[in-house]
Amino acid sequence: MQYRGIGGSVARVVLGLAFALILSACHSGSSESSSQALRNDNPLILSGSVGDGPIAGASVTVLDAGGNSVVAGVSDDAAGYEITVPAGTIFPLTITATGGTDLVTGAVQSFDMKGVLLDPSTSHVNVSPFSTLAVAIAGCGGAKVTTKGLTNA
Repeated sequence: MQYRGIGGSVARVVLGLAFALILSACHSGSSESSSQALRNDNPLILSGSVGDGPIAGASVTVLDAGGNSVVAGVSDDAAGYEITVPAGTIFPLTITATGGTDLVTGAVQSFDMKGVLLDPSTSHVNVSPFSTLAVAIAGCGGAKVTTKGLTNA
């Protein structure tokens, strides 16, 4: 899919409407129980890409399970990022990409994108409009984002 001219604008409007419809259908409760806190034993090198088209210069922030900022970085000229998450960080992690420039259209990114890392056995998270939508659905109604929630999304 290309994000050029009117097509990119239409795609963003459609994506925005999809977010609104899905979030409006959210229920307010969660039937999942919380589990014991999962932490990484060693520093974790987290990498991935930022894309709504490739996004260079995006601020990439990692939040722990409590919503606390753990570490931050910036996506490079190829829209990739690599950040070292300190040992002892509580999972799941939310990776948020803000700003930056779309390398296809040259436009400044107009919305935040999110991805989630559920446990330290994985170290690669791509952040995109699709991952953002999955995170929004999985966290519907203020629920914690879980493997089951992401699978259902």
